[in-house]
Amino acid sequence: HDIVTAQLGAETTPPESVVQLSRELSDLDGVVAAIRTYRAARDDLAGIEALIDEPGGDAEMRAFAAEEKPEAEERLEQAHRALQ
Repeated sequence: HDIVTAQLGAETTPPESVVQLSRELSDLDGVVAAIRTYRAARDDLAGIEALIDEPGGDAEMRAFAAEEKPEAEERLEQAHRALQ
């Protein structure tokens, strides 16, 4: 995705390649967005789990994180399914 974007922005890219690269970039956009969503959901869940598992952490924060965990797990599962 980054390579195709760079090629499209390069002054040396032949005009006849711009259409092909634009199509390729369009095809990749959905995949890249899905991967970014998955990574964000994974990172969110990891942060929530770290708060829950933190020894000596704030009990109120742990309770809040525990409440949020099922929703974060669902977001990760949805993001995972979107990648398949």
